[in-house]
Amino acid sequence: MDLPITDTGSRPGGWKGRCFYCHEPLVNDKMTDHKADCVLVRRSIVLRMHIDYIVEVPKAWTEEEIRFFYNDSSHCADNEFNQIAGEIDDEGICLCHRTSNEYIREATEADHEDLNWKGPRE
Repeated sequence: MDLPITDTGSRPGGWKGRCFYCHEPLVNDKMTDHKADCVLVRRSIVLRMHIDYIVEVPKAWTEEEIRFFYNDSSHCADNEFNQIAGEIDDEGICLCHRTSNEYIREATEADHEDLNWKGPRE
C-alpha cells in the first residue's frame, strides 16, 4: 500500500531547495514531487520474521504439547519477546544471527487494521 510522503528530503548537506535523495526541486520549502525511485517514496508490506531461541519446557512434553502450548493455548507471545529482549539487554547480543525475514505480500488497509499498524516509526 502506498504511504503518504511526509518528508521533503531537504538535508543540511544537500543542494539547497532540492530533495537530498532524488534532487527534485522544493517550492517554498515544500516538495512538489519525488522521483519514483526516491527512498522517501514508501509502501507498506507484510513481513514474517522467524526467530531461533532457546526456552525451557517440562521434560515430559511431546513436540505436539510444545506446539500447542506456544501456538494454541493461553500462553502470550509477549512473554517470548520479553525473554528475547532480556537476553539482548543482559548479554548485549545481536539478533541478526538468529533471525530471518520473509516477504509475504504488499500490505492492504485490512492488514494495517488487523496487525494494528500505527504507521512509520520516527
